[in-house]
Amino acid sequence: MKTRHLALLGVVALGPSLVWATPDPSPDPTAGVVYLLTNCNVHNSPLANCFETMGSLTTWVANTRHPNAAAPLVVEIGPGTFSPFGCQNGGYTTLRGSGRQNTIITNGQAFGDAFSASNCTQLDISELSIVGTAARALHTMDWSGAGTSTWSNVDVIANGGYGWYDTGGTHFWFGSRFTNNFGVAGVSRAYETGGVSWFFGSEIVANDASGNAAEVEALGVLAGGEAHVYGGNLRAVVSGGNGGSTLSEIAGIKAVNALKASSSLPGGMVHIHGTGIDVISSPGNQIAALMAGSGAMIHANGDSYNLSTGTGGTIYRILNNGGDVRAPYQWEEGPTPPQIQSANGSDTTVLTNTTDGQPHLLLYSTNCASGWYDTALHLCH
Repeated sequence: MKTRHLALLGVVALGPSLVWATPDPSPDPTAGVVYLLTNCNVHNSPLANCFETMGSLTTWVANTRHPNAAAPLVVEIGPGTFSPFGCQNGGYTTLRGSGRQNTIITNGQAFGDAFSASNCTQLDISELSIVGTAARALHTMDWSGAGTSTWSNVDVIANGGYGWYDTGGTHFWFGSRFTNNFGVAGVSRAYETGGVSWFFGSEIVANDASGNAAEVEALGVLAGGEAHVYGGNLRAVVSGGNGGSTLSEIAGIKAVNALKASSSLPGGMVHIHGTGIDVISSPGNQIAALMAGSGAMIHANGDSYNLSTGTGGTIYRILNNGGDVRAPYQWEEGPTPPQIQSANGSDTTVLTNTTDGQPHLLLYSTNCASGWYDTALHLCH
């Protein structure tokens, strides 16, 4: 995997050449609320403005209904499993499921998205799950161009190189869980944004148990992109393999990766507050909690860290490659300081095993071979 950019894959076709029969042959073209059910026959009578397939619904929306700011559309979705959702140059649509365990939107094709949108405005999606069932699918969710989306109580379970990939737009996630369970050629990027993404009380997880963890990344922010994470958890987990992977912008195991600036765009910008950040590798790999490229910025205050790797691995809490990382952290006290690498002056800990019996404050210093400077003794520890 030599480049961050992968071509966006086919948005679900919404053109007039695709036609599905519906139980209601004449849905009201001005209906404010319609239904998507596995069976539109209620008490042996067809329910008005009801669709039994996602394809028939999206075709009607694109070709007949045309939601807009003055006439938005609400789709009430019942329990069941439905085919992928797609939106092109539209929006103003609410998809409201019947609970994340009950309403499933999915695509099992190896090169198919479960969700795709292009330049769509005010998509509001809640109370459902989006699942990519095919192992090694390239993208489970794609967003290209501008637009806005809001996600509430949504589970995303992906099995591809990218769980979510966007090139723009503004996206809000509330109380949602985002998991990428498998990678393409060892690459598992859970959420990658080139637009602006906000997360509130949500979870983003990248897993890889394939034994070929070339890159496992929870949150990647492209040049020109911006991400805000408040509460919740960011997690990168590698449970199998032989270890030995090294860190770079396009490789290694990390929770957060703010990518370097391009010739025309600033580096990725990340703000993380009150969030748990976990990077756990069973084999001995290089791992990083926060990584920033040239011109990128990470501001992370008030977070907590759980970082571990197997024998022979290296832990970087901060790996700054020419960016601006502001992420102070105080590790718990103990008889030995944490075996980590970080940025000069960003980490503190209290050493309790001292010759004078008094606790000593240690500061992380790149001028010390051990990484730690004892402020009581004025010496490297």
